[in-house]
Amino acid sequence: MAETRANADEPFGPVRPSDAVDGWELAGDGTRWWLVKAFGDARGLVKPTTRTTCAWRIETADGRMLREVSARSVAEAKVAAEEWIRKTIG
Repeated sequence: MAETRANADEPFGPVRPSDAVDGWELAGDGTRWWLVKAFGDARGLVKPTTRTTCAWRIETADGRMLREVSARSVAEAKVAAEEWIRKTIG
């Protein structure tokens, strides 16, 4: 199987520990990192979709998806997720 990470010594995707700020927490297993943030009864996730892109997702506490959208960067994904929460859930 071909290596799909930008650098084989780093986890797959663009999410890095330095992205875990402003309430976003780093999760993962060393081969892939993602971000998680609680928004009351909902939670936001930013997960890698390719080695350079990601998607943000809002889901209920039981894992039911409310919204999922692709993003070009981790920063863009975090802002979009927070904006969707603000406009939709409050």
